Amino acid sequence: MNHFNYKNQQLFAEDVSVSDIINQHGTPA
Repeated sequence: MNHFNYKNQQLFAEDVSVSDIINQHGTPA
């Protein structure tokens, strides 16, 4: 089972946009 997929050229993790996660929580780098 893959929890990551692409929709409209955006990466999603369990149906949540990864860019939304980054905007809300930042990145470790």
